[in-house]
Amino acid sequence: MYDVARQGFLYELGKLIEVTQFAGFQGVLPRFLAYNATLAEGRQGFLAKDAVERLREEQVIDAANCTKDAEQLFYCANVAACCEIFSGWTIPVNGLQIARASEYLDMALSNAGIDRVALGRGMAERLNNGDTVRVVQALKLLGLLEADISSCHQLSLGASFGNRDCRAMHLEPSIAPAGPVATSGVLPPLRFVAKPGNPSDIILMDNDPSAKQVYDSLNAVSQGNVKGIVTDLNEGLGWLAGQVERQEVAPRTIVVAYRIEPRAFMDIDFFLSRIGNVIGGSADFIMTIGSGDTNDEFRNRLDVLGVINQCLSDKGLEPILIKCCKGNDLGDMRANPVFGLSQYASYETLYCRLEKSKLI
Repeated sequence: MYDVARQGFLYELGKLIEVTQFAGFQGVLPRFLAYNATLAEGRQGFLAKDAVERLREEQVIDAANCTKDAEQLFYCANVAACCEIFSGWTIPVNGLQIARASEYLDMALSNAGIDRVALGRGMAERLNNGDTVRVVQALKLLGLLEADISSCHQLSLGASFGNRDCRAMHLEPSIAPAGPVATSGVLPPLRFVAKPGNPSDIILMDNDPSAKQVYDSLNAVSQGNVKGIVTDLNEGLGWLAGQVERQEVAPRTIVVAYRIEPRAFMDIDFFLSRIGNVIGGSADFIMTIGSGDTNDEFRNRLDVLGVINQCLSDKGLEPILIKCCKGNDLGDMRANPVFGLSQYASYETLYCRLEKSKLI
């Protein structure tokens, strides 16, 4: 795990060095001192209003064939992801060359003071979280999600141990210069921080028995703001619908399913109607896919997301698909995520503003 995670960190560090060398980076940097406030003010400083409008008019945003507007979107989302991946690091970006990134990384990791197994596990978690930050912040930069979603009533499907759902999607990216910015334009070392959020209401669902111990611990210490349930998807949604109907649980205002397993979504119309039973009048919906372990598994993920996308469109909703892989055939696409390593990357993200009346 350590070797793969190190490769992921090296990739992200190389991309960070590239970004900080762009002429416009110093203009964007101050916005990361008050990231959520900047988003709440209308995304100015990150994306121009007309750029956001153009991107939101597109049904598909393809990172492999970027417009100038999309380039700026992913540029900012990638910097935000680095705030989690390198959280707590102070990186001398100005004097760091890509050719020496590996040397710098090994030096930084050698100061961690823990064994390679534990280090690799922690790095893998950071990379997974960073991928989620990239997904969520792209949606926030587009104005599809509010700057602060901590007060949302969240439902997370296939949540595994909940790291993405409880931590990563609620982080606030932050970058602070570790010294004065010179008038010559030379950047001081930059300190990357991911400020934890304080989500008020999350329900996690997963059918993996290995999650039970983690969920039991969360249920015991969360003071009611996080509840984990080990259950089959349809059974869990049926239980939750009853809870909502009896007003024992608030209707969900955001539903997420990161890196889905296609086998859980055999009847899409039934699934969407069940989702309609657990939301209020409307809700944000986010679903992503990973690479799977084989080309066939990857194809299944693409197919399921495509069917859900089409079903939402057929119901009169307006889903947006963000594609983040490149290639001429299935194997080529699976081997080439636009951002990150295949083990950690989200290849496609589906977003939709759901309306209860159109789902049931």
